[in-house]
Amino acid sequence: MNKIKYFQNIVKLHRRALIAKGLHPSTLTMWEQGKRFPSMANAKKVARITKTKIEDFPILIRNK
Repeated sequence: MNKIKYFQNIVKLHRRALIAKGLHPSTLTMWEQGKRFPSMANAKKVARITKTKIEDFPILIRNK
């Protein structure tokens, strides 16, 4: 399974917990649909909440 599909499944499985910890439902929907990817900060938050490895997630890299 590639990183995008893996991440989408993690978000779907843990949606309620992620919302309870402050992530916005529309953000989760965008991630589930593959329209957006998490920032490093949000990827760390998801990994911590879901007890998964951040290395397995697609992460949005922003140029400054």
